[in-house]
Amino acid sequence: MLQWISKNQRLFLKTATRLSILVVAVFAFIFLYANLVLSQSAEPISIADPNSEFAQGLQVIEEPLGLPTTDIRLIVANVIRAALGLVGIVMVVLIIYAGFLWMTAGGNEEQITRAKKMIINAVIGLAIILSAYSIVLFAMRLLGIGTGAGGPPTGPYAVGTNVANFRGSGALGIAIKDHYPERDQTGVARNTKIIISFSRPILASSLITDTNGNGILGDCTEPARGQSLDWKVNCDALILNDDHINISRELVQDGQTVFQPISGAAILASYTTDAENNPKLGTIVIRPYDYLGSDVEETKYLVRVGNQIRLDDSARDNPFIFDAMRVGRANEKYYDWKFACSTELDEKPPHVVGVYPKNNTESPKNTAIQIQFSEAMNPVGMQGVFKDGSETYYVNSENEGKSYIYLRKSESAMPQGSFKLLNGYKTLEFASTFACGVNDCGNNIYCLPVCDSVGANCNSDLYEIILKAGVTIDDVRWEALPFSGITDVSGNALDGNNNSTIDHAAPGIANQNFDNYFWNFTLKNEVAKAPLFLVDVVPGLDAENIQPDQPWQMTFSNRLLVDSAYSGVSIEEKPPQDVPLWKVPRVEYSESSNTSTIGMRHGKFLDGLRQYYFPIVTSDIVDVNFNCFYPGKGPKVKAVSPSVVSPQCSADDTNCCDVNAGSAFCCNGAVGAGTNSSSTCLDSFLE
Repeated sequence: MLQWISKNQRLFLKTATRLSILVVAVFAFIFLYANLVLSQSAEPISIADPNSEFAQGLQVIEEPLGLPTTDIRLIVANVIRAALGLVGIVMVVLIIYAGFLWMTAGGNEEQITRAKKMIINAVIGLAIILSAYSIVLFAMRLLGIGTGAGGPPTGPYAVGTNVANFRGSGALGIAIKDHYPERDQTGVARNTKIIISFSRPILASSLITDTNGNGILGDCTEPARGQSLDWKVNCDALILNDDHINISRELVQDGQTVFQPISGAAILASYTTDAENNPKLGTIVIRPYDYLGSDVEETKYLVRVGNQIRLDDSARDNPFIFDAMRVGRANEKYYDWKFACSTELDEKPPHVVGVYPKNNTESPKNTAIQIQFSEAMNPVGMQGVFKDGSETYYVNSENEGKSYIYLRKSESAMPQGSFKLLNGYKTLEFASTFACGVNDCGNNIYCLPVCDSVGANCNSDLYEIILKAGVTIDDVRWEALPFSGITDVSGNALDGNNNSTIDHAAPGIANQNFDNYFWNFTLKNEVAKAPLFLVDVVPGLDAENIQPDQPWQMTFSNRLLVDSAYSGVSIEEKPPQDVPLWKVPRVEYSESSNTSTIGMRHGKFLDGLRQYYFPIVTSDIVDVNFNCFYPGKGPKVKAVSPSVVSPQCSADDTNCCDVNAGSAFCCNGAVGAGTNSSSTCLDSFLE
């Protein structure tokens, strides 16, 4: 009486099997076609770039309509999974039903035979479905599509066991140039200041309150005679909230993590000038009214930079910082980072660990000036342009009114350009803005003045530079009087001679025997050119199985200009992520080989996915003589698993990509026909 089930079951099994194959074929075609369209169009669109017109267009169209911006490949992959899952459930039900028939056959051989055939056919169908699912899963992993349904959640999300990039973190490297303390830094001194550098000038009135009422934003007034500086009264105040800048202590109350804002903070603005000599605010220094943390336990802090800070861009009506430099969706228009304070105060002085040009040496005039410090320094009074004094040139940052850097020379005019504190606030760098030639990229080479004063008759000139140390409050502690000279982020005076002894300087600035720092070098009236190339890269070319915290670094053949590292290195992610990879460069020098290594601090690389990363080194990278990275000579030999390192490229072209004057772009160790840009290079890898 159950024969109809056997016939219809076989028919259904055949139909279901064919249907599953058809579903896989159709959706696989759609899936692969969508990927092909996205990755190999005639004019490739990089949706990894949060500032691209494509990405901004998505935000304009989709967000007001409440539409998702999930990658179409991920949508198709989820549909395929659902379809295969549904058919698979049918197969399992058939197997269970066949088992029921067998167990209730009661010795009926015909029913047992039908049950066996049903099980065999269902198992075959299930095997086909599992095979189809495996093929789809393999294709998804190959193309970088995750195996979880839907996209990442709206908060911090994890891939495998590793935490990926937090919402808003991609602002570091786009809207935020650098900051101190660094992300997740531990052991920070309780008496530290917090420093933030923006990628573009910001409007001071959008985050500073003129507390002292002198009409200058981001400064301190002199206290009354006989009184000490009161940071709450004499100095301007930070607008402290989540929409501007907030600094909060992490606490646990009733088993819940809460954040308690600090009571308040003074804010100091470190101004530079633009081409028209207008003051521009790029760096702020925040001095909490009270010491951070406690003396009994480590304390964690969260710093949030909100979207009510405006850019100093009147031509565009001073847009909000994250609106102007899109780093994510509407709910990501902020930047957060954490650090942990120790129980100690920093009472040790900073010192100079190296200078360039080196003391008592000769250099060509197309050189930058660099000073390396032992720790992060306070940029107030150290950034700015030269002014003309009676006997010396001095750096007088706009609205700071203090002079901490002096220059003496006899036969040359005042240098054009500015000092910037970079590299985690450990490298003070002066780059000239006086063009004196053209490098291999067709961009300007810049020179310091040599023998160009009226009546000068020479081929070289002696430069003498003096760094004025802060004046300590007494003969025991290194804590300096505010605005008395160069200090570190904790307010300790510079130990110029690095003897760990407080030496109060004699009157005047020229006495180099005390805690001021002094050195000299000779500049020749000539321009030096030398090729700049990549010696090695880590991870190497086509390296696989990269760990989330894998060091990412590049070694160059010459000493680099630090400021160029911030704009000269980028990265493409395939498939693009909702939260861009945050990154910030740190440059180290080898005094013996004169090479430089850029170590990119970065968010965690995604683990557990077939995720591709394409670091891009551009011709924005220049050395201290303004020679650019061109042609793009670098390593050509791929890393062989399990190693993640490629053989080094040497000056004699061993292990180097074949770049010459006729082929200007080195694409992952090879120069292919028509591969003349980063976009075509990336597309060639995905073919």
